[in-house]
Amino acid sequence: MERSIKKVLAQPHNVYTKTISRTEAEQKEGFIKTVIILLPASLNEIRIVQIKDIDEQACGGTHVNNTNEMKDFSIMKIQQKGPTKKRIKIQLLD
Repeated sequence: MERSIKKVLAQPHNVYTKTISRTEAEQKEGFIKTVIILLPASLNEIRIVQIKDIDEQACGGTHVNNTNEMKDFSIMKIQQKGPTKKRIKIQLLD
């Protein structure tokens, strides 16, 4: 898995963010909709982070502008978080 992730990240992919309404987010299919359910009901705007043609997720964290900004890494742990979702813990290498 590490090799395939590094292969994708070896190519430059722009990372975009946008804000959509909670109503719009709740109508989206897939993981975004699942994450929205976990957010406080008082949150009316949702920040979406998209790596074009690779992934789109609701997220409040910080992100690179392009995948070519990523440093070398190794995978430390992979957790299955659902039938089509995994959490990957990485360690950045010097």
